[in-house]
Amino acid sequence: MAGREVTPKVVLTRGTLVVMIPRRWAQSRRHAAIRAALVEWYRTHAEAYLAPLVQRYADRLAVKFTSIRVRDMRTRWGSGGTSGRLRFNWRILMAPRRLVEYLVAHELCHIQCADHSQAFWRLFAKVMPDYERRRIELETNGPRYHL
Repeated sequence: MAGREVTPKVVLTRGTLVVMIPRRWAQSRRHAAIRAALVEWYRTHAEAYLAPLVQRYADRLAVKFTSIRVRDMRTRWGSGGTSGRLRFNWRILMAPRRLVEYLVAHELCHIQCADHSQAFWRLFAKVMPDYERRRIELETNGPRYHL
């Protein structure tokens, strides 16, 4: 097997992500490989995780979305607009489900209300009455969701 490149393997076990890499790798290589493997795992699993949440909140809001995309966003958690295209930062999957739901509902509300007007917040409150608590939690803890 000499010369064959080993790819790190990521496994979700009892709510914990485990990354398996060769012991012989140098520490500097390990760090980069672990990060790359985790990013790939999150990106690969993001749409499957987000799709049912998007559908559930779209039904509750009676809005139609046209697509779900997962991106590497440096400064935003997501985006949505009247076109129905939704984009989510893969890092949101590191957050608790209640914050993922907050983001999904928030972006879906932008399909009806492009800005953060009073109409937007009224619509959001109908589907998520505790949105303000979740917003503060994401704002406070968001910097922790990084690799």
